[in-house]
Amino acid sequence: MIDAKISTKWEGQKVAKALNTGMYNNLGHYAGSIRLVAQRSIRKVKKGQPSRPGQPPHTHDTGKGGIPYRLRESIHYNVDRQWMVAVVGPSESWVGGLGRLHEFGGVWASRRKRRGPVTIGKYPARPFMAPAAQYAVARLPSQWQTSFTST
Repeated sequence: MIDAKISTKWEGQKVAKALNTGMYNNLGHYAGSIRLVAQRSIRKVKKGQPSRPGQPPHTHDTGKGGIPYRLRESIHYNVDRQWMVAVVGPSESWVGGLGRLHEFGGVWASRRKRRGPVTIGKYPARPFMAPAAQYAVARLPSQWQTSFTST
């Protein structure tokens, strides 16, 4: 007869920490892939060549010593570790409301000089973030599947 004892120890804190770390890393990878797809969808062209409505917007070099291809370079992402939320999109401090205007369309009003005439333009929607998220979501299951394996 064989006499054996088995003891187990639940490492709940270690499991929860590994799970949170894996989720945080995966959210960062997913947000980064959305950013990359969105940036690649925005084509660099010469000024004065707008994209067709419904297609991603074009961007161009400012030519005045500013940041070239500003719309493309303004797309950033951030992941909040506490809430496990990722935010991806054009930074308003870089391009103002231009990203929102391109994504959803709308009316734009501008005054070039302080007391000059107001110019009103109507923008058709040229989405670039929503299609990027839809494209990147296909990769999501494979990314998450490999992150929670035991080491």
